[in-house]
Amino acid sequence: MNYIDKEPVPFGVSPGRTSRETGRDFEEEDGLNLLEYWRLLRKHWLSILLLGIAGFVLAHWYARTIVPIYSSGVTVVIDNSRGAATGVVDDYSYYYAAQMFYNTQQTVLSSRELSERAARRLDPAERERLLRRPEPGAVDKIIANVWGRLKTTFGNGEDDNPTVAKPTPSSETSPEPLGANGEWTRYGGIIQGGKRISPSRDSSQIVTIRFSSHDPEMAARVANALADAYIEYTAETRETISEQSGRWLAQQVERMREKLTESQNALQEFQVREGLLNLEDVKSLASARLQALNEKVTDAKRNYDELSKRYGPKHPQLIRARTELDAAREQLSQESKSIVLDTEKRYQLAKLENDVQSNQEVYELYLSRFKKMDVTTNETISPVYVLDRAQVPGGPVKPDKQRIGMIGLFGGLFLGALLAWVREKLDNTYHTPVQIEQEFGVPNLGTVPFLGREDSRMGRRMSRRSHKSSKFSLERFYSHYGKSPYAESINHIRTGIIYSRAENTPKTILITSAVQSEGKTTLAINLALALAQVGSTLLIDADLRKPRVHQVTREKSNAGGLVELMVGRAEAKDVLIKDEDSSRLTFLKSGVIPPNPQELLSSRKFDELLHEFEKQYDYILIDCAPVVPVSDALVLARKVDALMLVIRADSTPTEMVRDAVKRIESVNAPLVGTVLSHFDHRRHSHFGRYAYYSKYYSYAYGKKS
Repeated sequence: MNYIDKEPVPFGVSPGRTSRETGRDFEEEDGLNLLEYWRLLRKHWLSILLLGIAGFVLAHWYARTIVPIYSSGVTVVIDNSRGAATGVVDDYSYYYAAQMFYNTQQTVLSSRELSERAARRLDPAERERLLRRPEPGAVDKIIANVWGRLKTTFGNGEDDNPTVAKPTPSSETSPEPLGANGEWTRYGGIIQGGKRISPSRDSSQIVTIRFSSHDPEMAARVANALADAYIEYTAETRETISEQSGRWLAQQVERMREKLTESQNALQEFQVREGLLNLEDVKSLASARLQALNEKVTDAKRNYDELSKRYGPKHPQLIRARTELDAAREQLSQESKSIVLDTEKRYQLAKLENDVQSNQEVYELYLSRFKKMDVTTNETISPVYVLDRAQVPGGPVKPDKQRIGMIGLFGGLFLGALLAWVREKLDNTYHTPVQIEQEFGVPNLGTVPFLGREDSRMGRRMSRRSHKSSKFSLERFYSHYGKSPYAESINHIRTGIIYSRAENTPKTILITSAVQSEGKTTLAINLALALAQVGSTLLIDADLRKPRVHQVTREKSNAGGLVELMVGRAEAKDVLIKDEDSSRLTFLKSGVIPPNPQELLSSRKFDELLHEFEKQYDYILIDCAPVVPVSDALVLARKVDALMLVIRADSTPTEMVRDAVKRIESVNAPLVGTVLSHFDHRRHSHFGRYAYYSKYYSYAYGKKS
C-alpha cells in the first residue's frame, strides 16, 4: 500500500519531496527557454492578436483626431567661391576655411534674428494668419480637460497646459505689443518654433529651409520669406564687411606710407653726415686702401732686407729703411683701426637700408590690396541664391497615420504578450501532467479530455445508434462512444491503475480530489464502466456530503444505499444496483446523508462490508469527498490498495493541490498517481507532446470514421 517500487516511508515524510525539489531546480536552471515563450505565444495568440488589432484601431482613430501639420521647404545654395567681399587671403587651408564658413551660415540660418527679419517681410494679413491656432482634436481636448482638473485639484489652479486651445488673436482681443521690437519678437518666436534647417547629407553647398504650420499656404510663404531674409542679411553683412575692410586698409596704407617716409629720411641723414653714398661704396673704398697699405709695407720690408745684407745695423741707409718700414706698418695699423670704425657705420647703414626696403614692400602690398578692394567693392557676387522656391504642400507631413497605426499595432501586440506573460506568472493552476509530475514526483495515470459541444453531439448520436436503455449523460460517455478519444483516455487510466503496483493488481481503488467540482465522480463512473469490461466491478459512492453517483442509476432517489446497509436498515441485495448497459458493473449509492459521515466510514462495519465486497468483485471503486474540506478521504485512504488524486486542469489552485498531497502523505496513503481532468488537447497543443495527441485523435477518430 505504498508507492510503486518505493520503500515504505515514515509517517509524515513525503516520498516525492526530492523529486519536487529536483523538478523546481530543473525549471530554475533552465533560465531563458525560447520554447516556453513560443508555447506561451501559441497559447495566447488570439488575445495577443486582438489586443494588437485594438491598438491599431485606437492609434488610427487618434491619428485622425490630430491637427494636421504641413511643411514646405525652399532650397538655397551657399557658394563661398563666388567672390570674396574682403579681398583678404586667409592662411587657413581651403577645407577648414570652407567648413567654418558653412557652419557659421547654418548658425545664422538657425538664429532668431533671421526669423524676425522673415516676419518683417510678411504683410499684416499673413502675420495675423501666423498667430492663429487650430482647434485641438478630441483626444487633445480630453487630455487638456484632465490636466486642467489635476492642476486645479493638486496645483495652484493655473492652467499652463500647452495643449489647451487659446483664443484666436485679433485686433480686438489681443493686447497691444510693448513696442515694435516686442511685436517682431512675438512673430519671430512663432517662426523660430516652426523653422528647421536641413543641410545636405553629402556635404554639398545646398541647404533646405523648412517651415511647418497647420496652414499650408503659410508654410510655403514663411519658408520663402526666410530664404529672402537670409539673402538680404548676407548681402548687408558682406557690404558692411567690405566697408569696414576698406576703411581698415586705407588706415594701414597711410600708416605704412608715413613709416616708409621716416625710414627714408633717416637713411639720407646718415649718408650725408658720414659722407657715404651707400653700403657698396663703403666696402669698395675700404678694400682699396687696405690693399695699397699692404703693398707699401711689402715694399718697405723688401728694401730693408736687401740693405741689411750689405750694411751693418748702424748704417744710415739701413736705419732709414727700418724707419720707412715701421712707418708703413704704423700706417697699416691705423688704417685697420679706421676700417673697424667704418664697419660699425656700415652695419648702421645696412640696417637703415633694410628698414627702407621692408617698409617699401609692405606699403606696396597694402596699396595693391586697397586698389583691388576699391575695384571689387561694387562687383561682389552674393554667395547665396535660391535653387527651388517653396511651394504650397499638397498634403500634411503629420500625423503619419501609417506609422502611428504600426506603433499602435506593435504596442498592442507587445502589451498582449506582456499580459499573457503576467497571466502565466500569476496563474496558480496546473496545465499539463508534466507540471504535476515535476511538482510532486508522483506519476500521472492519464488525462480526462474536455468534452466540448462537438464531442457531446457526437456522443448523443452514437448513443442513439447503440440502442442502449440508458439516457445520454457525460458521466456515461464511455459507454455511449466507446471509440472516442475520451474512451481511449479512460482506457489509458485503467491500464495505469491495473499496472500501478508491481507485486499485485490493486483491488480497492479510492478516487478523490483536492476540492469539489474536479470531475472525480465523472471519472469514477466512466472508469467503472471501463473496468467492468475486464472484470466484475463495484462502484461505491462514499461521498456522504454531496453524493452524485445515484444520478446515473435507474433510481434517481438516493435513499437506500451505503448508509442504510451499514446501520442495518437494508440488505445488500436491496441496495446493490446492476448497471443497465454493463452486466458486470454494480452501483452502491451513498444513501441518506448521515449526521456523522466520518464516524461511519471509520467504523468496523465499513471494514467488514469492504472485506465482503472484495470476495465478490474483481475491482472496487470508491468515490469519496474531497481531501481539503473534510477528512473522509484520509480515513478511507488507509483501507484501500490504491488512491488516485483528480486535479482539474486550468482550475484547481496549486496551493489546494499541495495541501491535499501533504495531507495524503501525512497518513502514508497509497497514492499511486494523479489524473488531470477537463484537459483540452487542442488548447494545450502548444505543450510539446500534446500537439501529437491532438493530431492523433483527429486522425484516428475523425468525422469520416
